[in-house]
Amino acid sequence: MTIEHYVNVGGEQAGAMFETLGSDQVMALGGEQVAGMFSAMEGEQLADLGGATVAEAIIAMGTENAVDMGAGNIAEVVGSLGTADMATVGGDVLVDLAGAMTGEALAGMSSDAVGAMVETMGADAALAGMGGEQLGGMLGAMDAGQIGEAFTDQALTEVAGKMTGEDAKVMDGDSAAVMLEAVITVMEPGEVGNKGSAVDAGMVAGMLGSMDAAQVQDAITPEMAADLAGKMEASDVALLDSDSAAAMMGTMGAESAVAAMGQESLASMVGVMDAEAIVATLDAESAGAIAGALTGDNLEALAPDQAAGMAVAMDAEQISDLNADQAAGMAAAIAEDPTQILELDSDSVAAMAATMDASDIGVLGSDMVGTMVASMDSDQLEDMSPEHIAEALDTVGADYMGSGASGFDEVEATETFMSEAAVEAPDALTEMMDTEGAASFFGSMFK
Repeated sequence: MTIEHYVNVGGEQAGAMFETLGSDQVMALGGEQVAGMFSAMEGEQLADLGGATVAEAIIAMGTENAVDMGAGNIAEVVGSLGTADMATVGGDVLVDLAGAMTGEALAGMSSDAVGAMVETMGADAALAGMGGEQLGGMLGAMDAGQIGEAFTDQALTEVAGKMTGEDAKVMDGDSAAVMLEAVITVMEPGEVGNKGSAVDAGMVAGMLGSMDAAQVQDAITPEMAADLAGKMEASDVALLDSDSAAAMMGTMGAESAVAAMGQESLASMVGVMDAEAIVATLDAESAGAIAGALTGDNLEALAPDQAAGMAVAMDAEQISDLNADQAAGMAAAIAEDPTQILELDSDSVAAMAATMDASDIGVLGSDMVGTMVASMDSDQLEDMSPEHIAEALDTVGADYMGSGASGFDEVEATETFMSEAAVEAPDALTEMMDTEGAASFFGSMFK
């Protein structure tokens, strides 16, 4: 039988086969069959056999057949070995087996198992014989103490140099924090994150993205945060998560972020922060500075709750300071879920509507426009321009008594008739009419 033949053999069946044949006969079957049988076993069966027997099986099957078991099976088999058993297998074989595993499979192993692997193979051999994905997985499985014992700062920096930002994402926060501290210690100030350097901006973003907010704030100063953020492309920033992005933004401050980062990278950083993080991190001035540095397209690309979060963080004055495209972009993003506009106060809604070009109101859809109008009070509705009112009425389904008319004297005479057919008013118009500002809204058409 080949390894493929054991694919449909369950762990209990494989364990029973081993028990029936006995260890001596199994080890004499040939490397491919031994590998197939052990690849079919699960943790329970491997634990019952014991690490010494599993180590003997790895030697009997040979490295080439062991590698063919597949990443998940290799992880399960190697994970059943103790420190002494790994010494029996040998460091060179362990390097080959680890190299055949995915970073995810290695990261899923116990810290004790991976720590024993590194101890057996040696940090230098691991660094020389493994790729960045595998090294990241190993570090992700180990705790901070094990990493500190196994690798010097220089070795960790060399490990980081072999990894990408994606490789770093399999590490947990503690592992990433230890690595970043080593990198900062070894490399020259300002060199970290440079394009083409051993540890580029993508790798830094991957490490920071694996860390929680407190770890990020402990690891980098405001000046370093701005320096690193300025080196990140939008694709690098995307490796951050909401907490780490918010921590970077809070550490360097919005003014520094706007000055240091490119437009697309800045938009990406806001885009990875959730609405709660945006509101908690940015005050009105900060949110206004960031929104003012982005394009309308950047703002429109945000999720509805993110765009609403930006608007909530800002006050009406900051929203009014946006240009028409920026206000329209923010409104268009929120329009994907119009209920998000209810998070804003009426002054902010009115400022957003007034800052947009009237022609942009129509693209928001009736639900969004109706909700905006329903959120505004009578004075704010009276202050809307006739052009904005006309576009709003047209959008929510009203006829506005003739296209482009702004008063009775401009309504063209037409022949009309009365129909007895039932007419259902649009929901947005009904909602708008139920507000106390409806009279002011229609009254402002003819002032």
